Amino acid sequence: MYIPNVGSRVKLKTLGDYYVLGVTPNWQWLRVESVASECAAVTVLDGDEPTDVVGLVSLETIDPPLGWREAKPGEFLFFIPPSKVAEVREWYKSRGGAMRWVSKELGVSRPEMLTPAETDGQPTRPPHWAYVGESFPVKPEEIGVREETGVTLPVEWFPKCDRCDGTGKVSVASLAKVRKETQEATLAALKSDGRTTLVDAKNIQCWCCDGTGHKERYIQVRVKKAAWIGYDLFDAGKEKARKIAKKLGPDVKWDWENWGYGLARLRFFREKIEPFTL
Repeated sequence: MYIPNVGSRVKLKTLGDYYVLGVTPNWQWLRVESVASECAAVTVLDGDEPTDVVGLVSLETIDPPLGWREAKPGEFLFFIPPSKVAEVREWYKSRGGAMRWVSKELGVSRPEMLTPAETDGQPTRPPHWAYVGESFPVKPEEIGVREETGVTLPVEWFPKCDRCDGTGKVSVASLAKVRKETQEATLAALKSDGRTTLVDAKNIQCWCCDGTGHKERYIQVRVKKAAWIGYDLFDAGKEKARKIAKKLGPDVKWDWENWGYGLARLRFFREKIEPFTL
C-alpha cells in the first residue's frame, strides 16, 4: 500500500472516493497534512492554493504516483551489480539510504536509477530531467545483487568469413603483396601497429572475424515503435529469442538492444541473484 509523505500532493483513485470526502469530484489535488496507520488527513487544493475543505481519506483510496510499486514477498524492487555493493552500503551508513527514481518521460524507454537519499546533507536532486517528480525510498531487503554472465553463440551458427575463408587468419605474404613491399617490412609495420594479433611469423588474426573464421556472430530481429515504452520486438522476434535461449541450455535468458534501421540485436546470458546485505 502506498503511504504518501506529509506535504505531498495526491489524488484519489475514483470519483466515488471524492464523494466520500464530501467534495465535487473534479479530480482535485489534495495536500497530505498527516498520516496515520490506515488514513491520511488532507486539504483540498484549488490549483496550488489550499481551501477550507479538509477531511480524512483511506490510504487505500490514494492513487499512487507514476513509478511507484510495492515489493511482493521475495521480490526485489531494484538490482545492482556486485561492483556497486560497497558504494550502496555506504549510502545506508552515511547518506540516509537509497532512493529509486523512475523516468517520467513518456514514449522513451529509460532505466530506473538508484541514488543516495542525501547529498551534502540535503535530499538528492533528480539525476536527470526525465526523473522529475517523486522518488521512492528503497529498503535494503528490496535490493538484489545481480551478476550477469554472457552466453556466447556458437560460431558454427554463422557464415564463414569471406576474407579468410573460415581459417581465422590472413597471411603476411598476401598483405605484403597488396602493400607492394617485402614481407619483412609488412611484418614490422604490423608489429608496430599495436592493433594486430600475430598467430605466428607468417600469419595474423583476421581483422574481419577476430580470428573466429565466421562473420556476423549476432542475431538480429525486427523492432517496432511501441506507445509508452519506446520500442519493442515483434512477437515473431520474441518467439525466436525464446527458442534460441532454450537451445543454448538451461537457465539461459535473453534481452535485446536497439541497433537502428528497424533492427535489434539479441543477447543471451545467465544470471545469479543474491540479496543485498548491509
